[in-house]
Amino acid sequence: DGIRMKYKLPNNFLLYVGVIDNRKNIYSIIKISDKISVLYPDVKFVLIGKPHHGYNNIKREIDKRKNSIIYLEYVNDDDLPYIYNMAKIFLFTSFYEGFGLPVLEAMQSGIPVITSNTSSLPEIVGDNGIMHDPNDIEGFVSSIMFLLENGIKYKEYCDKALIGSKYFNTQNIIKKHVELFNVM
Repeated sequence: DGIRMKYKLPNNFLLYVGVIDNRKNIYSIIKISDKISVLYPDVKFVLIGKPHHGYNNIKREIDKRKNSIIYLEYVNDDDLPYIYNMAKIFLFTSFYEGFGLPVLEAMQSGIPVITSNTSSLPEIVGDNGIMHDPNDIEGFVSSIMFLLENGIKYKEYCDKALIGSKYFNTQNIIKKHVELFNVM
C-alpha cells in the first residue's frame, strides 16, 4: 500500500476532490464530518484540492479537525485513481458545477457517490448515486450511515456508479456532439 503510506491515508475514509472554494460548499463537508466522526470515529474525511476563493477561512476550520479531516493540497495525477479506489464513499456537496468531473471519476472507480442535486450533477449521477440539496447536512449524514451500515446497498451503489459512468465514455460524448451540431 505505497500510495496509502505516501499520503498517510487512513483505512476508512470518505473522499472529496476539487478546489477548496466557497462554491464547493466545503463547510457542509466539515459539518458532516463533525457528525460522522462522533458516530464512526474510525471513518475519516480526505479532502484533495488546490486553495481557491475563501480558502483561508475554510482551512482554519479544517485545521480544527485534525482527528477527522485530512487535507491534501496536491496529489500526483497518477496516484489519484488509486486514492479514489481506496475511498469508501465519494462526497461532493457543491453549490454549483460546470460539469462535475470528480463525480464522474469517482463513478468510474466504482465507489458510491453522494452529491448535490444542483446544476449538472443530476445529469451525471442520475439514479446511480444519492443526491441531496447542498445544505441538507442531515440528509448527507443519513445517506453515509445508510451505505456504511448496509453492505448489500453499498455494493449496489458501487455497481450503479460503474454502470452510470459508462454513459460518459468518449464514443457517447462524440456521438452527442455530432447530434447537437446536426440539429443546428
